[in-house]
Parts: sequence; C-alpha cells; structure tokens
Amino acid sequence: MRLGELLKTAREEKQISLQEVEKVTKIRTAYLLALEEEKFHLLPGRIYAIGFLKSYAKFLSLSPEEIIGIYKLQFPEKSEEELKKPPSFEELPVYSGPSKKSHYLIVVLAASILIAASFWYQNIKSGDLTNGYQVISGSNEEATNPFEDILNDIDGEGMQDPFIPTAPLSLIIKIGGEDCWVRIVVDGKEVMNQTLKPGTMVEFEGNEEIFVHFGNPGVAQVYFNGDDLGIIGSSRQPLQKTFKKP
Repeated sequence: MRLGELLKTAREEKQISLQEVEKVTKIRTAYLLALEEEKFHLLPGRIYAIGFLKSYAKFLSLSPEEIIGIYKLQFPEKSEEELKKPPSFEELPVYSGPSKKSHYLIVVLAASILIAASFWYQNIKSGDLTNGYQVISGSNEEATNPFEDILNDIDGEGMQDPFIPTAPLSLIIKIGGEDCWVRIVVDGKEVMNQTLKPGTMVEFEGNEEIFVHFGNPGVAQVYFNGDDLGIIGSSRQPLQKTFKKP
C-alpha cells in the first residue's frame, strides 16, 4: 500500500475529517491533503515533510518510525553525487561567438524576465504564493510565517501555533481533468478572476463569507473548513456558490 493511501485509510477508518486533524495537529488541511496525495513537492522541503508525517502518524496511532521508513523508501533522497554531478561533454553547448540572432534572443529573454517578475510581484501583493498553493485572505491582518519554529518541533508532539488558520473560513479548491475559470470574492473583495489549470490547488481564507463563481464546476473538488465537499457541480455548467460561517 502506498504511503498516502495508508494515511487516508487510517483516517477514514477512524471517521475523522481533515478539519479535526488540523485542529489537533495544527497542520493545515492543504498540507494534510499533500501528504495523503503524496504531493510532497508542494511542501517547503523534505525535513518539513518528515515533521508533518511524524505528527500525523502519532495522531492516527501509527508508528512514526514505520511511516518515515516507508516515506524514505518510496521517496528516496537524491545523493550528493547526483546533485553535484556535472553535465557530460555531450551535454555542453558549443560556443562559437555572439551573433545578431543571439543578441535578439537575449533582448527577448530579458523582456520576458521583466514581465514575469512584474507578474510575480503582483501575485505577491494579492496573496502569498507557497509551493503551488495560493493562500488569499480577505482580512487586513499582517501575514505570519507558517513555518516559523518548525525545526525546533520536528521531534515534538505536534506542530506550532503558526499552522492554526488565521481566519474562521478556509476554502480549498483543487482542479482536475480540465481547465476551470473561477472568480473569488472574499468578504466583499475580489481576490481572483482567472482560469486554473488541472492539478492546481488554491486556498482562500476569510472572516465572513467566500463567494465563488465556477466556470466548470465538474472538475473542481472543494474542501470547506476541512470538510471534503467533493466535486462541486456538473461539467461545464457554471455555478455560483457562497460559503459562510455555520
């Protein structure tokens, strides 16, 4: 059995929701999903993955040592030799001096970098981009570092307070299969209006309500405050939905 399947099965056998796990372990629902779906590249690093797995295993009454052993077996760390291996001579480009075409390409590349940097900066202004997740809050509270002090707690009983959601509403949207256009309004403020690609996962936080307009709800899986709502609608049948405090 794969590691992610083992974790998910253990949780479902105990009839525990992701929201309940988050409350006890202080690990965000988005990160718990990454563990269960084995999307470790969405986590900030290997040491964080191990720390999360230890806490999650303890919560599920599983052996942390066995879980970490499975993780290291199924997802081995690259050796220093592989990381430092220089390219072979066949892979090295042959330099024959600058040309007019190369100068043109350099100008185009520089312009592309400037455009990309501008786009990245605008995204940073509208939300925190973290390893494939976009966390957008409708509140004006100063953002906290979600990984602060985690290294001091890797072998502890649980994670630290920064993993506690900063707002009462948490909405995660995961896109699969096809593109899906979404418009998101958090507490009266539009925070997203764009098309999401398959494999994209975004998280939004709010205080009062989160309004979502789905262009293709048949490919959008939604988690609200830790509860899996499943696919939110029918394929290519636009849907508008408002998520509020209970």
